Amino acid sequence: MGNLVEKNLYCSVRGINHDEVEYEREIHSIGNEETYSISLQTTSELEREFNSLFEYTYQRLIKKQCIFSKVSL
Repeated sequence: MGNLVEKNLYCSVRGINHDEVEYEREIHSIGNEETYSISLQTTSELEREFNSLFEYTYQRLIKKQCIFSKVSL
């Protein structure tokens, strides 16, 4: 059994997963992220990018007709 645990851990830390993909299931979350090549420096830059990500995510929720009860940042 130890060998199986070691193999699962080895695969997990490398992002390897052989489970079947479930592509037709109910949506439980919608997320977005952005990586910047240059760090945001000012409050106005942060506000602008936050608002942009929020608006993009909100439009996805509307398009998918999702009802949500929690927003996480």
